[in-house]
Amino acid sequence: MMEFSVILEPENIGGDWLLKGRCITDLFVNGRFTELVRFDFPENGTQENLPIEGETWEVDLKIEKISAYQHEFEKINAGMTAAVTVSGDGEKLASNWLAPSKLNVCVLRGRMD
Repeated sequence: MMEFSVILEPENIGGDWLLKGRCITDLFVNGRFTELVRFDFPENGTQENLPIEGETWEVDLKIEKISAYQHEFEKINAGMTAAVTVSGDGEKLASNWLAPSKLNVCVLRGRMD
C-alpha cells in the first residue's frame, strides 16, 4: 500500500495535478492512488490521541512524476516531502480536499501497479 499526506491545496497544471506533501510510505512512479481519506483529530485531544479515520472518497490517480530536492525520482522513501504529479480524477480530489489544520489532514492511499 502507498500513502501520501497532502499538505497544500492541489494545483491543476495543464490537466495533471500537482500535490505537495509528505510520503507516509514509499511512493513509486506509475503507482495509483485509489482513496482520499480525511483523518480528524479530537478537538480537545492530547498528543497521545490518534487521529480518527473520517470520510473516504474513491479516486483514480496515477503517479506520473515525483520531484523533491530539485531532483526527479522513480521512487521516494517514506518520511520525505515531495511534489507528486498525478493524472486522473483530479477534479474529485480538488472538490473533496480539506486544508490541513490542527483538526484534520487528507491522505491519499493506493497501490503499486
